[in-house]
Amino acid sequence: MECHECQAAQQVSPASAICSHCGAAVCADHTVAISESLTCTRPIAQQITVTPPARRLLCPVCALARQAFSTCCSQAVPAGR
Repeated sequence: MECHECQAAQQVSPASAICSHCGAAVCADHTVAISESLTCTRPIAQQITVTPPARRLLCPVCALARQAFSTCCSQAVPAGR
């Protein structure tokens, strides 16, 4: 499998990850790794953050979209999105 971003630039690089949001294959140079806090809700709406945070791998496009979303919205980025 080859990197989607490299193919768009008329290059060929082997993919080393899959974007967890859109599913695009990306090479090491185009992979964006972020930390994501996972939470669970207990009775009486008590939210508990699980440690350690999870790792999420994204393509550059989804990483920029996630950053734009978190910048414009006052709420935290929803888990699993």
